[in-house]
Amino acid sequence: MAKIVYFAFVGLLLTANSAFSEQYYSIINAGSTYPWFTENKSRAEYIDKHLGFISKKLRTEVLSNITSRYFNPTNGDVGKLVSDLNPKEEKLILSIEGNYILVDKNAVKKVSLQEYQEYSKTISNYAELIFGFKLGETTVNEAVSILKLNGAKFISNQSYKGYTDIPVITIQNYDKIPVLKGQAPNHSTLWFVDNKLYQINFDWLPKSLFPSDLAQFNSNNIWGLISDGLTKKYSRELRREDSEESQPHQYFWLNNNRHITLRSYNYDQDGFELTYNDSSLLEKADKVKAEIDQLVQKKEQENKLKDAADKL
Repeated sequence: MAKIVYFAFVGLLLTANSAFSEQYYSIINAGSTYPWFTENKSRAEYIDKHLGFISKKLRTEVLSNITSRYFNPTNGDVGKLVSDLNPKEEKLILSIEGNYILVDKNAVKKVSLQEYQEYSKTISNYAELIFGFKLGETTVNEAVSILKLNGAKFISNQSYKGYTDIPVITIQNYDKIPVLKGQAPNHSTLWFVDNKLYQINFDWLPKSLFPSDLAQFNSNNIWGLISDGLTKKYSRELRREDSEESQPHQYFWLNNNRHITLRSYNYDQDGFELTYNDSSLLEKADKVKAEIDQLVQKKEQENKLKDAADKL
């Protein structure tokens, strides 16, 4: 009997030690975090040059981690400790919802398991309804039913370039559409792939390209209202991307399955789109659309050749 009690006590002790072995940290200075740690294609070179002292196991784990391209560390993010690099460096490796980052120790504070769980719950709740729809789950028929139930006007049975692989619903009037400074989006659409909603899309455009209309559009600063409004609603800092190949983008990471994109049509922000996305389905849809584009291009080329042949 004594042996049973002893082993039960040891088992309980080991379980308790295991539970307390996890450490959690909250970011208090996002400027001292390094998300590029796992994003940069040359991160293996960086690790070998600056963190050559870490174990082979940890090196493999870090290099195999796939950080969301939309993720941007923000004050208040809570992560689980992956590795304390002390005493070699005053840095930690944290996992924030599976996204590995390198962070200075003075940029974080230790928090409890409960705080970590509350943060994770908040992040997961961002997968709930958006404008009455659930990204990654709502089907075409369900979307039609939701719109009818809310007395919306819409056009269904549309698709990307006539290909039913990407069904599209255009919303003409719906009380949940965001109207900012009295201006509703010029276009509001729902996009599907594999019969699942992968994107909710809105765009705002000036009435015309006349200077007076452009000035009026820009004076409303709808872009700024959206950007600041999203930051306040989700308590997140945006991630901005600028390049010569594309127009300015701002990404708001909600969780590893959801992100929001605010994209300008030009550098003067004379028109832009706001999209709510299911991240994984968006990648698949982009591939399907690229295949459709190739088919359309091929058909156009064939028609041109046929037309030329008929005239010879």
